[in-house]
Amino acid sequence: RALDLSWQDNASSEASYHVERSVDGGGWAEIAVLGANVETYTDTNTAACDTDYAYRVRAYDSVLGRYSYRINNLGVSKLNRKRDAILTEM
Repeated sequence: RALDLSWQDNASSEASYHVERSVDGGGWAEIAVLGANVETYTDTNTAACDTDYAYRVRAYDSVLGRYSYRINNLGVSKLNRKRDAILTEM
């Protein structure tokens, strides 16, 4: 089963976006590094229907050598996994 994520690109100088996932409230693990100006990602590793997933997306600025201070967060519960998920800026 796959889960589609999308977010709005508000960063002006990002070199990449880093997508991280937490499973059942555990620690964050990086699952993808995407290019600048990318606004979608499909997580194809969400087979467990009885599992809660949370995602966050961070922009990385290679000139300044740091991640953005704003982090897009998304929680996806086992109850709504049949729908596409949309990340919204916090």
